[in-house]
Amino acid sequence: MNALNGTGRRTIFRLFESDTNHDDIAFKDAGRDVSWRAFGERVGGLVELLAGRPENTWAICCENSLHFATGLFALWLSGKVPVFPKNYQVGTLQRIRGIVDAVLRDTPALEQFPSIDVTQVKGAALIGAQISSTTHAIFFTSGSTAEPKQVIKTAGHIQAELSVLDELWGDAIRGSLVVSSVPCRHFYGNVFGLLLPLVSGGIIDTSLWDPISMIRSCGGPRSVTWVSSPATLGRLPDVVAVESLKPGLKLVFSAGGPLPIAVPEEFRRALDFVPTEIYGSTETGAIAWRRQPCDGLWTVLPGVEVEQGDEGCIRVRSPFLTDGNWLPLGDRIQLRQQNRFELVGRVDRFVKIEERLLSLPDMEGRLRENSWLLDAAVTTVDLPQPRRTIIAAAIILNDQGRDELKRQGPRGFAKSLKKHLAQWFEPVLLPRRWRYPEKFPVNELGKLPADALQRLFLDGAE
Repeated sequence: MNALNGTGRRTIFRLFESDTNHDDIAFKDAGRDVSWRAFGERVGGLVELLAGRPENTWAICCENSLHFATGLFALWLSGKVPVFPKNYQVGTLQRIRGIVDAVLRDTPALEQFPSIDVTQVKGAALIGAQISSTTHAIFFTSGSTAEPKQVIKTAGHIQAELSVLDELWGDAIRGSLVVSSVPCRHFYGNVFGLLLPLVSGGIIDTSLWDPISMIRSCGGPRSVTWVSSPATLGRLPDVVAVESLKPGLKLVFSAGGPLPIAVPEEFRRALDFVPTEIYGSTETGAIAWRRQPCDGLWTVLPGVEVEQGDEGCIRVRSPFLTDGNWLPLGDRIQLRQQNRFELVGRVDRFVKIEERLLSLPDMEGRLRENSWLLDAAVTTVDLPQPRRTIIAAAIILNDQGRDELKRQGPRGFAKSLKKHLAQWFEPVLLPRRWRYPEKFPVNELGKLPADALQRLFLDGAE
């Protein structure tokens, strides 16, 4: 086996033994070029450190994509298991302590865990740098209960997905500067913002997107590939003129939710191309893609199969899955043509806020753990100006909770509840509106209808 697959393209299995010149640039880190040779030496140095450590399962808690990639490949080459937490909140890591033995980090914030600071690793040569296709990584996605759901991906299944993506977009990525505004801990950000550029020959800019650096990059000698999300792209015209990303920006990926039609229309007007939207999940990997506004239907990726299952929900069978079974998802679809479909809604209580998937039952369960509460119900509220969706929570208080509400006042009390939730949820997911009814408006069957819950928040007060 070598670093190339049967089509002459790179694979992740022996990425550091490619015939490519090791002086080629792999990363741009804080404005400095990092060659493939230097990247490999970073990985080799961490492999040496890991060899002396007894821990087997390591959470990668690195914001910088070079540090993240160093940790991922060093763990795989060491025969250890990388874990990608949903976020780096202390409560989230404590929640998975039964799975994670230690942490690879690039900040001092997680020193309370057994860890290695990746920024302090000294370089060393890589010897026998080969990754087994059965080596795996553990991702997490929101479960329907309070516990996060593990998703195990082998290197072989990840490479199967990369091979398909490289066939579709590798030529456009090759030689381009790849900028990602999606963290590597997310499966989409990891595959599109990190691994795909490495196998396709892109140059990864470790800086997360910001307007000034993006304009500067797009004015440079290289084309630019941007891995982004609907929330970031939707806000783009408010922070920078889309025309200012000429002439360099050539390819934009978006995933995590559908793009509002105004976004691709603005891109077509200003840049003469539109973003490529990716539909998929952590469990399935990429499933389909589309480019609006010329076509609103999703085109299934080569090798992936979809069908309508129960309640009209999509079922997926894919070479990127760890078994050959059909996997049902919570999205309803309409099959329009062969290998093409339309998304028409969801059937479960999962929502997406700024591309973060949130289980409403999970947040409700965490709220009920607070000693001031008898019960909690969480929903979404759509705001017209500016147009966005927020989380709102209705709380039934016990006597202690009512006393605390009087003592702290509504703002202070809500701040205390947010602090409680911040142990497990990112700030963007925390409720923005709070209500404290005496009882929930249940129907004759004792159920709380979604529309009745949402009516509690119609007055608009924060």
